[in-house]
Amino acid sequence: MAGRVYTVSFLEVAASSLQDLFSFTATPNMAIRVRRLAVSQRGLTTPDFRPVRLTRFSGGFAAGVGGSVVTPVAARGSSPAATFTARANDTTPMSGGTSVVVTADDWAFQNGYLAIFGEADDMVARPNEALAFTLPVSPPSALTISGHALIEELY
Repeated sequence: MAGRVYTVSFLEVAASSLQDLFSFTATPNMAIRVRRLAVSQRGLTTPDFRPVRLTRFSGGFAAGVGGSVVTPVAARGSSPAATFTARANDTTPMSGGTSVVVTADDWAFQNGYLAIFGEADDMVARPNEALAFTLPVSPPSALTISGHALIEELY
């Protein structure tokens, strides 16, 4: 049975340094699964790419800072408020605790980035864990970026 699904988005944010594009922290009573991650940019007109990674954190981690808290929006209008915490564009990334990179890829800036995960991909944060989708190096120049994520609460 599918859990409750939420979107988390940011629009037209200036980016010139490494950052957690998104981070999601599960509560003590609920696990979460990342179902989709997408980011795009405006400003860079020459081909370039940088690494991105999704990292799972557990045990004594600290949320990133420098960005903002984002309120998840129910994908189905009748769902209650999300129980997880979402952040976007933290220029000081999530840190501490135990971290494991669960997937790594490259973002070709001119093409945008889209990752769609199925249940078998297991991009899950168990209760009291977190996932951070990070641009771990600075972009080649200042960009204007937008992004969205689709997150499922597993109960």
